[in-house]
Amino acid sequence: MASRDKGKGKAKADSQSKPEVRPEQVSQPESEFQQDPEDRQVQAAIRASLQDSHGSSRDSGSHPSRPGPSQASSSVSKGLGLSSTASGGRPSTQSRISPSADISQAVHDLAITDARTTRNTVPCTVPPNTGSISISVSTDTQSSVPTVNIREAARIDLDVPQQPAHPPSSTRQSLRQRQPETIYEPAHDSSADFEATCALQDLSDKLDYPVRASLRLDQGRNQRVVTNHFELIVDKNTTFYEYQIVVFPEKEKRSVRKRLMTTALDDVAFLRNLKADFASDYFDTIISWVALHDSAPGPKTHEHDPAIPGSYEEWQLVDVVDRGETISLSLRLKGIVDLDGFRSFTKSTHAHPATFNPKRTRKALHIIMSKCIQQHNIFHLNSNKFFVENAFQDLHGKDASGHCDDISTLRAIRGYHYKIKPGMGKILLNVTSVTSAFWNPKLVSEVLRDGLNAVDNKSSSLKGLQVHIEYERGKAGRVAKNGKTNENGQAVHGNNNDQGNEDEDDTSEGSSINDQHSRIKRIRGFGEAVNTQTFEYTPKDNDGKPIGPSRQISVADYLWEAYGQTLLYPDEKAVDLGTGIEHSWFAPEHLKILPYQIHARIIPDGVAQSFHEMSCKKPQSTRACIEREGLAHLPFVVQNTTGVHGTQLASLRGCPPIKLRPTMLKVPCTRLPSVQVEYRNSNAVWNERSGRWNLGGHKFWYGTPDSVKWKLLRGPGVSTMACTKFIEHFEKQLVQTGVCQDGAIVHLGNPTILPSPNAAMKTTLREALQDLHAESLSENADESQGENADDTESGQTSENTNKTPDIVVLLLKKKDQDVYSSFKYLTDKVFCFQSICATQDNFKPKDTVISHPNRPDQIISGWQNDNAMRQYMANVAMKANLKVCGVNHTVTGIDSLLKRTLVLGADLTHPGNGAVDGCPSISGVVSSVEGTGGWFLGQSYLQPKSEIIKNLDISVKLALLKWIDENDAWPENVLYYRDGVSESQYDDIKQKEDTAIENAWNICVKEEEAVAYAPPLKLTTVIVTKRHSTRFFPEKAAYAMFNNENCKPGLLVDSAVTHPYYGDFYLQSHNAIKGTARPCHYFVLRNDMNISMPDLQAFTHSLCHTYVRATTGVSYAPPTYYADRLCERGRCYLRKFFSPDTSTKDHWDKKKKQFQSDVRAARAAKNKQAGVEERDRRGKRKTEEELAREKEDREAVDVMMLNALTPHVRGRWTVDAIDAVAAQRGIGYKETMYWM
Repeated sequence: MASRDKGKGKAKADSQSKPEVRPEQVSQPESEFQQDPEDRQVQAAIRASLQDSHGSSRDSGSHPSRPGPSQASSSVSKGLGLSSTASGGRPSTQSRISPSADISQAVHDLAITDARTTRNTVPCTVPPNTGSISISVSTDTQSSVPTVNIREAARIDLDVPQQPAHPPSSTRQSLRQRQPETIYEPAHDSSADFEATCALQDLSDKLDYPVRASLRLDQGRNQRVVTNHFELIVDKNTTFYEYQIVVFPEKEKRSVRKRLMTTALDDVAFLRNLKADFASDYFDTIISWVALHDSAPGPKTHEHDPAIPGSYEEWQLVDVVDRGETISLSLRLKGIVDLDGFRSFTKSTHAHPATFNPKRTRKALHIIMSKCIQQHNIFHLNSNKFFVENAFQDLHGKDASGHCDDISTLRAIRGYHYKIKPGMGKILLNVTSVTSAFWNPKLVSEVLRDGLNAVDNKSSSLKGLQVHIEYERGKAGRVAKNGKTNENGQAVHGNNNDQGNEDEDDTSEGSSINDQHSRIKRIRGFGEAVNTQTFEYTPKDNDGKPIGPSRQISVADYLWEAYGQTLLYPDEKAVDLGTGIEHSWFAPEHLKILPYQIHARIIPDGVAQSFHEMSCKKPQSTRACIEREGLAHLPFVVQNTTGVHGTQLASLRGCPPIKLRPTMLKVPCTRLPSVQVEYRNSNAVWNERSGRWNLGGHKFWYGTPDSVKWKLLRGPGVSTMACTKFIEHFEKQLVQTGVCQDGAIVHLGNPTILPSPNAAMKTTLREALQDLHAESLSENADESQGENADDTESGQTSENTNKTPDIVVLLLKKKDQDVYSSFKYLTDKVFCFQSICATQDNFKPKDTVISHPNRPDQIISGWQNDNAMRQYMANVAMKANLKVCGVNHTVTGIDSLLKRTLVLGADLTHPGNGAVDGCPSISGVVSSVEGTGGWFLGQSYLQPKSEIIKNLDISVKLALLKWIDENDAWPENVLYYRDGVSESQYDDIKQKEDTAIENAWNICVKEEEAVAYAPPLKLTTVIVTKRHSTRFFPEKAAYAMFNNENCKPGLLVDSAVTHPYYGDFYLQSHNAIKGTARPCHYFVLRNDMNISMPDLQAFTHSLCHTYVRATTGVSYAPPTYYADRLCERGRCYLRKFFSPDTSTKDHWDKKKKQFQSDVRAARAAKNKQAGVEERDRRGKRKTEEELAREKEDREAVDVMMLNALTPHVRGRWTVDAIDAVAAQRGIGYKETMYWM
C-alpha cells in the first residue's frame, strides 16, 4: 500500500481516476465577480443539471453491474447535455452546449470559482468565437482533498423518561388478535430433505465439523412450534457494496473513530446526499446499495490488483483536523457483499462451503438492520441490541432491614436483541426480548450517600462507569481569588496534570476542555475524602510554563483556589478519572453518571426481586412484546391492503431492497417421550401437569451402609424451634430416602450456637470447626489407647465412638453469600468436612391466615406445616446422600452407553468487574465414573484469563485412570460436553482442547503399558450453549404446560432454524420455573463415536433427568451443569478477591496506586535520562509515541499487580489441610460430589 502524507494527506491522482467535475465542487462565485440576476439564474440551471445527473447515477446504482470510470464520466456529461471524448491517453471531457455568451460566461465563472473554492486544480478553457463551449478537465495536476474540523460527538441527553409505558398486552382478548404465524415451507418435500441430507455426506471430509447426517422423520413431524424468527428476502437484482473508511494514522480509539465517521458522513457532500442509500456502523464500515465510489470526488490512490491479496481500490475522502493534528480519511472499496453465496449456503448448495464464511455477509446485514430500526425512543447498546427508553422500571435497593434507598440507582429496561442467521433454506431474522439493568443518571455523590444498597453497598461497583463533568473548567470557570493576576491582568491559577489538565486552553483550535467529549471521563477508582486527598500542584501560566514551586494540595482546596467553589460534601471520596497511570481527582458532586450504561455484573440481591418481576414474563407476554413492540421499531412498507398482520412480504423503509415477512415462523418439531426414572425399590411416576416426579415413597439408588454422624451449627438469629424442627425432619428424611439405615443416625451433641454479630461469623465459624476437629483428634487418641490395652470387652467399636462428623450442617437465618463462601472454604480446604448450608427462611413454611367474619383472623404458624418442611428436607437429603458417596437415581436404558463411555463436562468462569485487578480465571472439569449417571468427580484449576482450558490434559488423565479403576476396563468412547463457548471459538476448542484430550489418552496408554489392549480414542465433542436468543412458543394450548404456557418438556427442533450443513439441534428438556423457557442448543464439533443424531438427542435428554439434585429434567446437559457449579465453588474459595469487601478492595487499590506512582517515577527518570521533555498538551492530541508509552506503563502496572496478587490467590487456593488427620479425610472427600 502506498504511503500516506501525515500532514495534509496529499496524493497524486491515479491515471484511471474519474474526471473531477462534481456537483459538490460547484459553488457561488467570489465577490469580485459581479453578476446580474440573469447570470445567477443561468448558474443555478447548470448546477441543477449537475445535481440531476448526480442523482440519476445514484438511482442507477442499484444495477447489479457497477459502471466503470468511463461510464461514470458519461453519466455526468449526459446530465449537462454534453459529450465526452478521451485524448492523449488521459481522461478528459469535451462538453458542448448551444452557443450563448451568458452560458459561456457562467461556465467560465463556475470553473474559476470551483478552482478557487476547492483544493482540486481544474484547468478550464473557453475557446473564443466558437459555436460551442469546450471544457477540458484533466487530472494530471497535483490534487488534494478538503479539510474540515472534527465534529463534536452527538450531544448526550442526561435526562431520561420519568413515566414508564405499559408493556404490550397479553390478555385473552389480545391473544385472539395476535399476528398469525407463517408456516415454514421447505424448498422441497420430506423425501427431498432426506436426499439433500444424504448428499451432504459427500462433504464430510471437506468441512470443518461433522455434517448433518439425518433429520427426525420418524415421529411427530406433523407437529409445529412457533419460533421468534422472521423470514428475510433480499432483492437478487440489487448489488450491495462494502466500504471501509480508512483512518490514517490508524491508532484511534473507538470514540474518536465514531466522531471521524460522523464528520465524513456529514461534511463530505456526496456521502451526505446519499445517506438514504447506505448504512454505517459509525466505526469504519459502510454498506451501500448504490455504487458510492462512482461519486467519490477525491483522487484515487490505490488500484485493486487481483494478483495481490488484500489490495483494494481507494479514494481520498477528506482531511480532518483534531486538536492541531490532521487525520486523513479514505474510502476503500472492500468488495461486493456475497448475498448469492449466502443464499446458496442457506440451501446447503454452496459450491465451496468449506471456504465460505457467512460472518461477513451477516455483519453487513446487521449494519443495514441497525439503520432500518426507528431511532425514536430507543438507544443501542451494541450493533444488534436496542432498548426502549420508556419501557422501564426503577429499582430501589433495600438494606438488610428492608429499608429502601432514597434514590433509584438502577433501572431495568426492556429491549430487543436481533440477528441475521442462515436457516435451512431461508435467511432468518431472529428477534427476542431482553431486559437489562442500567445506571440511572445520578450525581456520583447521590449514589455514594443514598443509593449504594442497590449495588450491595460497594462504591467499587461504579468503577468503569462514564461520567459527565458538570462544571465549567479552564478559563470559562475560573474566578480571581484575592486579586492575584499575572502581567496580562488574568487570574493566576495552576495547571496540574493530576487534576486532569484543568487549565487546558479552552480556545485551542479544534478542541475545548468544555466540549462534550472532553467532559466525558471514566471512573478509574476512588481515593480518600475530597478534603484529604492530595496531589502535586504546579502553578503554570497560560503558556503552560511553571510560575511557582510545586506543592501538595487537597482536591477541595484546589477547587476553592481555582474556581471559588465550596463543596457540599467534602467528606465524600474523591473520584479518579485519570488514565490508569496518572490520577485525575474530582469531587463526586461534580460528576453525573451518563444514562444508559449497563450494569455489567450479577444483579444485586437488593434489587433482584424487582428486576425479575419485570424480566421473567410468560411466553405469551414475551411474544406480544416481540410482535407489538420490537417489530414496531422496524418500519416496513406494506405492499397490499391486507395490513401488517398478514403473512405478505413488506419492504423495509430504511432499505427497500430487503423485504421482511412480519410474522413468526412455524417450524417442524418433535417431542421426545418422557423418560423412566428409577430408584432402588421402585420407579418414579411422571406428572405431566407439573413436569416433575415425586420423591415421596422412593429410596435413593444406593446410600451408605455405615452410620451417618452429623453436627448442626446454629447461626445468629436462628430460633430454637427452627433447630428442633430441622433435626427432626433431617433425620427422618435420611432414613425414609435411604441415605442410611434406621437407627444409624448420630447427632453429635447439641447444636453449636454461633454468637452474634454476623460480621464476626468468619472467625466464629473457624473456631467452631476447630473445636469439632479437636474432638475428632482426641477421639482418635482414645481409640489408640483402647487398642493398646486390647479392651474389647468393655469398649465400643470405633464406628460407634468416633466423633468425627460425616456432615456438618450450618443453619442460617437467611441467605448470606459471604458466610456461605467462608463456610465452604473452611470445610472444603482447611478441615475437610462434608458440609451443607440451609436457611431458616427457606425451611420454615409461610404462616397461614384464616379469616373469620366475626372475630380476629386466625394465624397458623408455618411450623405446623409438616408436609412443606418434609418437601424441603427431601431436597436436603439429596445433598446429604451425595456427601456419603451415594447415588440418588438413574434413568432406564442410560447405562447402555454410560457403561462404555467416559462422559466429560467442562466450563470456565472469569473474575467480574468488581474483582481485584489481576485475579485469574477458574476452570472446572467433571467426569463420570460408572453407568448410572449419578456419580461424577471434579477437578478445578486456576489459569490466566482465557477461553481455552489450560490444564485439561491433567484433568482428563485423572478422570480416565479413575474410570479404568472403577470399571476394570478402558472406555470405548469419550463424550465431551463443553459449556460457555461462542461460535468464533469452535476452531480453538477443536484444535486445542480436543488435542489435550488426545494427549491425555496417549499418556495413559503409555504409562499403563496398555498399547496392546487399549482401544483407539473415539472422541465426540458437543458444544452446549444456553445463552442464545432462540425461543419457542406452543402452537396450540394443548401443546403448552398447564401452569406457565411454555412448550412441554422434550421439545426438539432439528431443522428450519438450525445450521444448513452441520449437526446441531435445540432441546428443551425442562419445565421452566418462571418466565419463557430457553431451550439448550447443542452443536456437534467432532463425532468419532459415529453416534447418530437421534441417539445423541435421546441420550442427552435422558442425561438431563439424572441431575443429582432435582426431581425434574434440567435445562442443559448435567456434566456442564456440574462443571458450572464446580467453578462457582472455586469462586467461593476466592471470594475475598473475586467479590472483595471494602477494606480488601481499598488495600489492593492502594497497592495499585503505589505501583502507578512507581511506574510514573520510572518513566520520568527514563525521559530525563534520554533528554525527553514533557510537552504542553493543552488543546493537543496525544501522539502515537505518548499513547504507546501509556499502554506500556499500564501493562507494567498490570504485571506488578499480578506478581503481587498471585502469591495470595494461590496461597488461598492451594492451602494445606490443617493437619494430617484432616488431609486424610480430604482423600475420601474428593471421591464424592462435594461441590453439589
